[in-house]
Amino acid sequence: MKIKDWRKNLESKIKAEPELNTWKGHLELRLPELQQILELANLQPSETVLELGCGNGLSAAFYSPFASKIIATDLPHEDHAKHAIGLEKAKRLISKLGVTNVEVMPADAQELPFENNTFDVVIHMFTLEHVPDKEKALREALRVLKPNGRLIMALPGSGWSLFYPIGFYTELGSRVLGRLKRKLMKSNRTEMNTRPEDTDQGEAPAAHLVTDWKSFRKVYPHFPIPKPHGEYQNYFEEIYEWQPHRWEELVRRSGFQPITMRVLSVLPRAPFCLTLGKVNGIRLHNRLGQLDRKLSSLRNLRNLSQGIYLEAVKGDI
Repeated sequence: MKIKDWRKNLESKIKAEPELNTWKGHLELRLPELQQILELANLQPSETVLELGCGNGLSAAFYSPFASKIIATDLPHEDHAKHAIGLEKAKRLISKLGVTNVEVMPADAQELPFENNTFDVVIHMFTLEHVPDKEKALREALRVLKPNGRLIMALPGSGWSLFYPIGFYTELGSRVLGRLKRKLMKSNRTEMNTRPEDTDQGEAPAAHLVTDWKSFRKVYPHFPIPKPHGEYQNYFEEIYEWQPHRWEELVRRSGFQPITMRVLSVLPRAPFCLTLGKVNGIRLHNRLGQLDRKLSSLRNLRNLSQGIYLEAVKGDI
């Protein structure tokens, strides 16, 4: 099966069942990335694959026709602090799509429950940045890979982090306006003596409410500087560590031999999304894909990378 044909097939199936969508615009964002990565990875029908941090299961479903078996893993329960959504969404997606060669199971990338030399390929799809001990996680990937097995990673670039404040402050402003709107509705409800259940739709869960300066500082400890997106001490460390050569150094320190590094994108989505809205911004960014690929091939623009493809092998080359 051709990758483009499978992408269209998968997209049509998910759009036919809206409850399978993670959020509006998610398919427009992820499917072009997955196609680009799969074309670079060149998975083989005989290979057994371990995916770490499978999220909602979309990437495992996308890769499924091109591998023998995929074990898709993530943390078992929802945990906002660790960017984990649990496994139920992934299980539901895989089941609804009728994918038979993907098994979803719990696992921590830092302590994998698998024997040595088990898998042909280990995949990290924009997940390693969220792991506290990244070198330990990579050494675990090295352990469970067969000799000459491959590590395939999609990683954020420092260019993405440079534009991250645009999205961060936009989202923060949206939350502030939403809170003011809810307070105004609550005030009007009190004046009209309306039942609370008639108008409380969409109220944020109590655990995430910001009610005073103390709770605000708890949710946004680095304000006015954006909090890091991944597991880093601060935003500036994140920018530094997301440089392409720093990712490559980390992989080498962990015992792998890097064989391919490609910049996936240098055109930032954030300005498009801020101007046109999230979905329309993503769609326009996708239409500029050919230009983006040409710019991504320029070595002088590597440190402006939005995303990076890095492939490494276990053993000497």
